[in-house]
Amino acid sequence: MYIFRMNIIDQCATQPTERLYHYTDAAGLLGITQRCHMWATHVRHLNDSEEYHNALNRVEEVLQELLRGAEFGPTQWTPHDALRYMREASVFVTCFSEMGNLLSQWRAYCPKGGYAIGFDPQHLEELIRNQDSTFAKCIYDENGQNRLIEAIARALIATFKDIDIKTLLNPENPALVALGKIMRCAALIKNRHFHEEREWRFVSSYTVDYMVHYRPGRFGLTPFLKCDMASADLKSGGKQLRCASRTIGPNPDMEASFKAAETFGRTHLRLEEHIEPVIPCRIPYRS
Repeated sequence: MYIFRMNIIDQCATQPTERLYHYTDAAGLLGITQRCHMWATHVRHLNDSEEYHNALNRVEEVLQELLRGAEFGPTQWTPHDALRYMREASVFVTCFSEMGNLLSQWRAYCPKGGYAIGFDPQHLEELIRNQDSTFAKCIYDENGQNRLIEAIARALIATFKDIDIKTLLNPENPALVALGKIMRCAALIKNRHFHEEREWRFVSSYTVDYMVHYRPGRFGLTPFLKCDMASADLKSGGKQLRCASRTIGPNPDMEASFKAAETFGRTHLRLEEHIEPVIPCRIPYRS
């Protein structure tokens, strides 16, 4: 019998109430606006690539304690099997920040100059409803992480304690649907030393290889998914992206960059009428 109770995990999928920002360089801005999608990068290829697997290691420790002395049949798919699956599965992340002008973000995502694209929460909520994903704020504090880690471990036990391996051949099996949610929540755990970023993550999990794209990365090919960012009423036009603001990052000629970004916004972006569309960064540029 399928049993699935994980209230804490369900609560992870929260909705933002304030504007969120996505940091990118000039090439990224052009790609996002021209194609109306953003990249969700595989967790193993993020700047903080070990955080997801560190979270799973902590889940494993809790599982071992909770399942001490438990026995499983030869045809059962155990919680430990599910955890091994999570380690090998593909989880993809798009990052946002509550902070629209943060030096550490400029340095990490656009060291040679770039933009923080601001999205209002109503627009993000509309997009997320139409995609199989989890959108939530990252968890930095130890107590919050411990609660989520235990919730993940208990959800694995509740979901897979009576699952026969043969039933998992059906991709619509509720247990596999639940496992996707569990995997996505594990990607929300972040190192506490990065708390100033106040990061939100759009997390997707797919098992269909043809949906995965590749781009050049730091160490070879980087897998990613395309996340649709076009509003429903813009689908027919297909070449515009609705955003609330753009902040220009530190650069040696702010006046020229400001003028170019302002002109670009009028011809390529749908901007909220009541929002100042271009905001120059006041952080000094250092080459």
